[in-house]
Amino acid sequence: MDAAEKHILYIVGAGPGSAGLLTPGAEKVIAAARVVAAGRRLLALAPPEAETHAIGADLESTRRFIEARLAQSDVCVLVSGDPGCYSVLPFLSRYFRDRIRVLPGISSVQLLAARLKAPWHGWRMISRHGRGAPRLDTASGPGAPAEPLLFFCDEENSPQAVARSLLAADPDRRVAVGSHLGSVDERIWQGTLSAAAAGKFPGNSLLLVLPAGEGDPPERDDPEGEIAAGKVPEGEIAEDEIPGGETPGGGAGEGEAPEGDVPVRPAAAAPGIPDDLWLRREGVPLSKSEFRAVLMARVQPALRRVIWDVGAGTGSYSVECSLLSPAAEVYAIDRNPEACGLIAANATRFGADVKTVCAAAPECLARLPRPDLVIIGGNDGRLAEIFAKVVEAVLPGGRVAVTAVLDRTRQEAHGLFAGSGLEARQAVRVEIARGHEHEWAANNPVILFTGDRPGNSD
Repeated sequence: MDAAEKHILYIVGAGPGSAGLLTPGAEKVIAAARVVAAGRRLLALAPPEAETHAIGADLESTRRFIEARLAQSDVCVLVSGDPGCYSVLPFLSRYFRDRIRVLPGISSVQLLAARLKAPWHGWRMISRHGRGAPRLDTASGPGAPAEPLLFFCDEENSPQAVARSLLAADPDRRVAVGSHLGSVDERIWQGTLSAAAAGKFPGNSLLLVLPAGEGDPPERDDPEGEIAAGKVPEGEIAEDEIPGGETPGGGAGEGEAPEGDVPVRPAAAAPGIPDDLWLRREGVPLSKSEFRAVLMARVQPALRRVIWDVGAGTGSYSVECSLLSPAAEVYAIDRNPEACGLIAANATRFGADVKTVCAAAPECLARLPRPDLVIIGGNDGRLAEIFAKVVEAVLPGGRVAVTAVLDRTRQEAHGLFAGSGLEARQAVRVEIARGHEHEWAANNPVILFTGDRPGNSD
């Protein structure tokens, strides 16, 4: 094979990892990729049929994987943000420079600057990933640099830890912290260095330290990092997309937050959170609250450790399972990017710990920890394939549930459960009629199938 025929190693900037913030060029390369290497979070962007490799601390194993696959096909490496900003690009360039093609992405630096409405070309960037604390004179004291300093933080070198190491000379220096930038969990906080040092921020954050005398003070310092919490990036889910265009609760102070204040979380408890409290989008289904209450009673999430919600739609099953069993690992799986955005937004809205997997089932299921509860809602006409993989994966003593609205789904589910070997099989019919004054409106009945895998849980 001559140089012109060599396969290409694409290094693609995936931005924050949400489909809405991928560049068109990145989307095209990812969609055509047959071999994808990335961190575990970004692997959700890979096509279902692609061979994947999770990039971890052992970069040598990643090099060997890429070298072997390049002999047969192109390889796509996904990196968060932009490849030119603290990524694996320098490492891979040492081995594959003549094969590499770089596609830039939207970096967290750009996102933070956009949220602050500030230029970033003069920022000095310092990575604290896996490094010791910065010196005290890095951002303060005599001879301190005049340009803003941007710190890339991690769990050990969190914004509060870095801020504490910089306090000595100038505790009143203005700073900003951007956390989970570009996701539905995004938070932007501004205050003083001393307030940041006393705060509580996630490791996945940027800390921007402004030069002395720069920066407008906010109305109040917020050490918990809650100012501007809940802001959703353009293209994702916004509060005003609730049907009817209103935030539940009426006026400001009852669920609708004035600009600049902390949004008020809806007062609701599982099971059966009212339908009108969920963030919605046309074409993404939401089950009725009464059915969710019955479902939770049948599947008993409080007894489970790992829960899969396959075809999660709006994420209502996942959210309610998480609220009823906070210690469980809950995975919401859907191939529709709009649904995935809704799932994450609703989890944030109700304070649930839900991991969103934006990929097609059953192909993506092998990458997840084995469950002791699986709820199959949407199935895209692939119920038999999904059901077979789920029955194989579910732990002994675990429960499998299928919800069926359409007649053909009910008939197929009935046959699948009958031949599954699952024990304690049940089918419950739930029919809901809601009334207003003298009228009643009946909804289509839903059949809930459940069965348990033989054996005892650990």
